[in-house]
Amino acid sequence: MSERYFVNKFSDYPGTQTVHIDKTFIKDLIGKYVESVLKNTDPRKYKNFRSDLYVGLSGIAFMFLKLSKSPLKDQYPALEQAKLYADAAEESLILSGSRKHISLLSGDAGVHIVSAAVNKAIGRSSDNVIENLLKGINIFDNPEYLDDGQDEMLVGRCGYIMGINWLNQQLSNEVISSNEMNRLAQIMLKSGRDYSQLKKLDVPLMYQYHGREYLGVAHGISAILFSLLQVELSESDMKDVKDTIDIILALQDSSGNFPSKYNKSEAHLVHWCHGCPGIIYLMAKAFKIFGDQKYLNSCLKCGDLVWEKGLLKKGPGICHGIGSSGYVHLLLYRLTNDQKHLHRAQKFAEFLVDEEFLSEAREPDRPFSLFEGISGTICYLLDLLDPDHSEFPFMNVF
Repeated sequence: MSERYFVNKFSDYPGTQTVHIDKTFIKDLIGKYVESVLKNTDPRKYKNFRSDLYVGLSGIAFMFLKLSKSPLKDQYPALEQAKLYADAAEESLILSGSRKHISLLSGDAGVHIVSAAVNKAIGRSSDNVIENLLKGINIFDNPEYLDDGQDEMLVGRCGYIMGINWLNQQLSNEVISSNEMNRLAQIMLKSGRDYSQLKKLDVPLMYQYHGREYLGVAHGISAILFSLLQVELSESDMKDVKDTIDIILALQDSSGNFPSKYNKSEAHLVHWCHGCPGIIYLMAKAFKIFGDQKYLNSCLKCGDLVWEKGLLKKGPGICHGIGSSGYVHLLLYRLTNDQKHLHRAQKFAEFLVDEEFLSEAREPDRPFSLFEGISGTICYLLDLLDPDHSEFPFMNVF
């Protein structure tokens, strides 16, 4: 057994029948996880919790908002819980007094984005929240607003763009105009061109985070390119984006994985944050936009690798856990309508209650959070109940 993943002992899809999701099992597991979140993360004690989306209170609010729109919405006071956690996240943010990190996953922007969506759902005004959210765009005007990488999903501009696109969908209107989003995109494009030229790299666009040229989504170029595909670009800008995607595609190895860093050969991490379970979203988006079969072939290779090595020992989460692997199979099901991927997605959910997983998997540092813990796993399980509309948080391919 690898130190990173459990050996997959499930039989693969036999190719002869329609897959029927065991909804009773999934609903019972969701209920167990929801009760655990409520028991261990009292939002009234917000001073003890971070506010952010990645591992904080607003991530739990995001989960409850999703739950409130699911087939299980009548079984829980989910919207009320979403409000409690979102309000606590805002209070925690005020308490911290920080306005430097305005990013989607680890900063203020994610807190405000979720709060605005919750306010919409409960019929409450979001004027103050959106006003605070809009302040972020002025900070991003500074090309070097962070010393060690300013465009990545976790801390930078691309996460802001992805979050605003999600919020626009929730509110059914433009929170920030497409012109403003395009202006941010131009700053990101210049940043990528400048860095690539500075380092004399053979790629049109490249970015660094703490001096490392990551390829993945959490800290790297794949999420940046994904966000650029969400805005309207000129023909020349789109060419640079597509050419860069093709160079990354060429780095995919025979197993289906990608190196964690550019100009590095090792490709041992099968995580959303680093590796093919995250880069697959870029290739899927490229397939939807450009229609070239090579991008879908890349996605299918990712799926086969995740089936083999995606039962991760780091826990149930969607950053570097089994939830992220399960989401790969749901994405492939939506891309192809192939029952094989739905079968695989269900098997990964079943492994969450396997005795081997329960006894040997590592407990995340923040076990109830959206990206490391079971709040994200709940999102995955909710999407397994409705696979035709499944969507990894903030990474809408369709």
